[in-house]
Amino acid sequence: MPVWKRLVLVGASFGAGIGIVGTVAGLSVYWYYSHPRATRDWPERDIEAYGLKASLKTRWRDDALHYRLDIAPLSPDGVDAFDRSFRSFSEPLNFTLFLYDDAGFQVCSASIDKSDIKHDVDKKGRFASLSVNATWLFCSYGRYRDSRKWNLGWKVLPKVSTDRTDTAPSAPVAATNKAPKTEKPMTIEGTDTITGVDPVSSQLDTESGRVFWVYRPGEQYTVISWSAKERLRFSCKTRSDCIVVNTDRDETVHARLTK
Repeated sequence: MPVWKRLVLVGASFGAGIGIVGTVAGLSVYWYYSHPRATRDWPERDIEAYGLKASLKTRWRDDALHYRLDIAPLSPDGVDAFDRSFRSFSEPLNFTLFLYDDAGFQVCSASIDKSDIKHDVDKKGRFASLSVNATWLFCSYGRYRDSRKWNLGWKVLPKVSTDRTDTAPSAPVAATNKAPKTEKPMTIEGTDTITGVDPVSSQLDTESGRVFWVYRPGEQYTVISWSAKERLRFSCKTRSDCIVVNTDRDETVHARLTK
């Protein structure tokens, strides 16, 4: 066989081999990122200040992250209150989902608009919960794989109370001229160290045992990124009127001293 034919055959064989290897590698990569992973049930979050609880399920499938978010009354007895609160709530509902790694750094976030939120109705026709079933955009498999914690943020949210405001008192209350009780002033100042941050309740646990609740919605987003071992300086005129400064980040929030 002439040399040139041998070279052609060798080149063709080599090219075919490279093509097969490339195809197999491409299919392997596609299979790795697209085949379904097991569903992850994340720890349930109690939003006690609003009488709610939130649960999250996620699953990687078809080269994308899918999630289901459920928001329900904190207590099974709170469905009536939940129904009243959300039926009368006129503000647009918007949520933001966050995923964090072991160190508390944000790896993914997803904005949820009103159009994505469904009101789940029970057999009695009451709003029993809210749910969102959607695809989490712009969250790669690598980031999802590294995520260990989750959090839920919002701008406005109705409070669910089991106390019926339309229930008459059992006995008439006599009118008095006494002034309402006011909180006694007390000045507490000092420094402390964060030992834990609850991003759902916006509470800061400290080394001294004090617990600060950050109650302003905009500032609740600020403390999400705070972490243990960061130093605080605080000043409280009353238990409900505290200024807390994270001296490591030079960030200030308003808080209430709950413990």
